[in-house]
This record gives sequence, C-alpha cells and structure tokens, in this order.
Amino acid sequence: MVEVTQFLRPDGIRRNLQIKLSGEYEKKAEQIINDGYCFECEVLPSLEVSFSISNGEEDVYIEIAEGRPGALKAFEKVIDDYFADE
Repeated sequence: MVEVTQFLRPDGIRRNLQIKLSGEYEKKAEQIINDGYCFECEVLPSLEVSFSISNGEEDVYIEIAEGRPGALKAFEKVIDDYFADE
C-alpha cells in the first residue's frame, strides 16, 4: 500500500489514501518516497483524475486520467516517468 495525499474539492482539504499497487510498483513508490518526494492526487473539475509526484512545493511529475477507470494506470505511469529520467 502506498500513501497518497488527496486534495478534495472545493477547498483543497487534504485526506490520506492508501492505494494498493503491484509489488514492482510498490517498491518503486517506496524508492520515490525515500528520495524525498510524496504522491498527490485530485479529481479535477473536468472529472479527470490527476496523480503527481511532488517535492512538497511543486509537482515534478504529473499524469492525468480520464476518470476512475484509468486512474491506476495513470498512477503507474507517473511512477514510470520518474524512473525514466534517472
């Protein structure tokens, strides 16, 4: 399980979520957290879902999915993008 901060509309209230990933992605996510980053998500007004890797001040990687069915793939993609830049 990976901890993700969700920002809720309309006021951006924070809520911590636990998202289950496959073993490979869970290990990669742990490495990202150990590197000093965190995961964030929110449902946009368009109802798309945004997943990001943040350094606490800004998003350094972001992926948007067209609604809930693609959300897990978007989360995995943002993790893949992080490791593609190594």
